[in-house]
Amino acid sequence: MTKYECSCRTGGGPDTCKIRICIKKKEVSICPLCEEYPCALIKKYTKIYPTTIEDGKRLKKIGLEAWVKEQEERAKHGFIYAHIKIRGKEYDGLKRN
Repeated sequence: MTKYECSCRTGGGPDTCKIRICIKKKEVSICPLCEEYPCALIKKYTKIYPTTIEDGKRLKKIGLEAWVKEQEERAKHGFIYAHIKIRGKEYDGLKRN
């Protein structure tokens, strides 16, 4: 299987991130594999990263390994989903108070 490193899943990212806390609590490796996907937290996240839900559905449909290979291929051509971001939006509501 292709190795996929996400800073959140490997211990990086803010400890107060509600999405990170949720994933750990539900013991899923990535949000699209959760039964509740897309949940309210993810829907809020799409206000910043609008392709998140459709990208997660694609991952669910083709599986993690194939999805990672697609992402690696896109990255070779300079396209990375994380670069699609709505400027000026903040992460309010995603961090635990």
